[in-house]
Amino acid sequence: MSGERRSGAFLTISPRRAEIVSLLRKAAGRDDVLSDLSDAVTGLGEEISEVGETSAAQVYRRYRALLHCFLDLLRWGHAVRSAEVDADRFLKAAKTNAKDVARDGDDEARGVQFKPHIEQILSIEEVEDVAALAGSLSLLSLPLPITSRVTPQVPRRKTEEHESVESTTVVFTEFRLDDAAVQEPHTVTVDLVQDLSVDVSVSRWNPSNGKLVLEPITVEPPEVCQLPVFEIDRPSTGAAPYRLTATGRLLLKVGQSLPSRPLQFSYRARFEQAPDRLEVVGQRQLYLQSHDPATNPISGYAGVDNALLDLRNNARSFAGVSDRELGDFLVLMTGVCRLAQQALQDDLFDEQILEREFQERLRDILRLDPRIGGELEEHPAAGGGETDLSFRKIRLELKVENNDSAFSLDSCTKYFGQTAQYVVASDRRFGALCVLDGSQKTAAPGLVVNDIGLRAVAPPVGEGLSVLLGVVVVRGCLPKPSDLSKG
Repeated sequence: MSGERRSGAFLTISPRRAEIVSLLRKAAGRDDVLSDLSDAVTGLGEEISEVGETSAAQVYRRYRALLHCFLDLLRWGHAVRSAEVDADRFLKAAKTNAKDVARDGDDEARGVQFKPHIEQILSIEEVEDVAALAGSLSLLSLPLPITSRVTPQVPRRKTEEHESVESTTVVFTEFRLDDAAVQEPHTVTVDLVQDLSVDVSVSRWNPSNGKLVLEPITVEPPEVCQLPVFEIDRPSTGAAPYRLTATGRLLLKVGQSLPSRPLQFSYRARFEQAPDRLEVVGQRQLYLQSHDPATNPISGYAGVDNALLDLRNNARSFAGVSDRELGDFLVLMTGVCRLAQQALQDDLFDEQILEREFQERLRDILRLDPRIGGELEEHPAAGGGETDLSFRKIRLELKVENNDSAFSLDSCTKYFGQTAQYVVASDRRFGALCVLDGSQKTAAPGLVVNDIGLRAVAPPVGEGLSVLLGVVVVRGCLPKPSDLSKG
């Protein structure tokens, strides 16, 4: 293995990186590199740990986490080809851990593009797709190697290495809430006791170790949530790996505001009576969001509230998103989305109108919201033009479509360029587009959630951060319900 340590020398991870790239290229050709690559990734982790908290070291830690996802995918491929039972556990582990990498930080400012590789991992469905990932990972551009002066290290004897591997127990976990897979994030009703179950697979379990204990750890205040501690007995029969299920009670005690991030909890594993090191893989973290429309309404409409939560979660999946700007964007979108539901409820726009009148009516409605009020601007200049409405420099572009009876969210694409230019000229990441569909209707409209979405407008040249647009279609000229009767 490369990257040897010498007294008084500088440690560099570039030889280790070169070795990993070489093994990835072999993996792209479907050679058996699992063992060698695993050793190289372990060595990379040891070297990074000796460097400290430098900017480049943080990037390499995320890179190593992606390599661990790739190793799980290689194990998945081997298990599938060997017809092993529960082979998909490796695929689930790879995708779950890739989502953790996506949440751990933003490295685009350092010129590193991890997001395409994360998306590639999440899209893998067939074993044959893994080879393409190996090729793209081998071409990943990373910052200059990290260096640090190190002290001599005595090589471990083979027996010590063997004992270290043998003393590690792998615990694979997957959680369910009321028999439904826990999503990321998962919406939980406040003050409602729910069953939280965990499916566990344990690679090795000495009878003298006692129970397996899974306990939650979090930085959230203790009065926010009550999570169960799982204590699982070793099966009296059967051989490893041991597969078991345990169920406890979960209670979320308080609601959250719309801009707040999901509550985050992690589960760690230990044996009750043994010092064995346990490595937890699979679904290690739970992301819960609490929303109670009765005590903490957002818009006053349940469908709109759910759509706004989806907007928030989708927006946070993009790198470089500012919480402050996202909060302003959500305030504006709450008013616009509420109007979309009101238009369906009361047929607010029962006849065709011009864009100027639509702007005046929407302006008056938005200013009734005390969070917006006088901060809503009309016709501020941006990008060499005049925007329609604006809230804290979040630009809102308005359009009216009176002739397209099949108008939908996808039909709004033709207005993205104009809206995106206003956004970038205003030094913002978010913008909003609202289109009034004034075509004559001959059928009942769809749910409001079908008319609300978040769309990303990529930069015109090369890779980089996208402009994020909240898009809303407001339905007008609705048919009379009695006219739709077939009696």
